[in-house]
Amino acid sequence: MEENVLESQFRIERLKHLYSYGPLLFVANILVGLTFIIFQKPFFDLSHLLLWCGGLLIVNAWRFKYYKDSLREGLKEENVREYEKKNFIGIVSTAFFWGSSGVFFFPPAEYMSQLMTCLTIAGVISSSVVTLSSNFFFMISFIFIGSVP
Repeated sequence: MEENVLESQFRIERLKHLYSYGPLLFVANILVGLTFIIFQKPFFDLSHLLLWCGGLLIVNAWRFKYYKDSLREGLKEENVREYEKKNFIGIVSTAFFWGSSGVFFFPPAEYMSQLMTCLTIAGVISSSVVTLSSNFFFMISFIFIGSVP
């Protein structure tokens, strides 16, 4: 019985660490996404770039919503698994959008665009190592999904 209490406390503290980067992470993610589409604009149709960035914005808005919900409700033994699942879905969704940029925005023979895409993805993934360091599975999932494409 005591192991379950300790495990729940550990989960709560780990999730608090993940959420400690919350607002800064969401703003940075959106700003990097906007900067990315500005640099990619000469190489791609703006509607495709805005569609991608809109998806990233929706994912971050959803992540911000459940972050605010967790602050309002408080992380407790009863809801910590639910917020872990939501956080994982948000992390995987964000990684998917960044990984997809390597597929959709990597034109042949446009070396500056390719370089910008590679550097942006590498920067986002390297920052995820710091922000997701308290949960190894979340961190590896982000790195794998974000870098495989």
